[in-house]
Amino acid sequence: MLARNPEAYDRKVVQIEALGSVISSPLFSDHAITIFESGCTEPDAWATIELKESYKATPEVDAFINSQQAEIRNARVVVVGQFDQWASMGCFSPRFGIKATSVRLISPATSEALPKRPEATTHQAGSAEQALGADSP
Repeated sequence: MLARNPEAYDRKVVQIEALGSVISSPLFSDHAITIFESGCTEPDAWATIELKESYKATPEVDAFINSQQAEIRNARVVVVGQFDQWASMGCFSPRFGIKATSVRLISPATSEALPKRPEATTHQAGSAEQALGADSP
């Protein structure tokens, strides 16, 4: 499996079938596909898909990636492209990446609402002098 032996596949062209997910939100300007398998036990077994400039998406794939509807879209996909085992350092993002020459949806896309942001809690604010005064002689 790719995630168990990434150095064997680094810089090689791979074909992967996985669950693809795209988040469209006002907080993100790019709509990138992230692929993963929910049952996989490897902690790094997810990857960001970067589309090569020469790639021409089908209308179905373009709608999956670039819809302006604020939501999370999911579909089974087949991705072909060059694997990069060090696409990022893996902090808050997938470590692996694929520079895709082909993306194909093999299931209908589903969508779910973005999670609600928690309400900001209000604190009674006192002055800095009041806060400091409590500790001073």
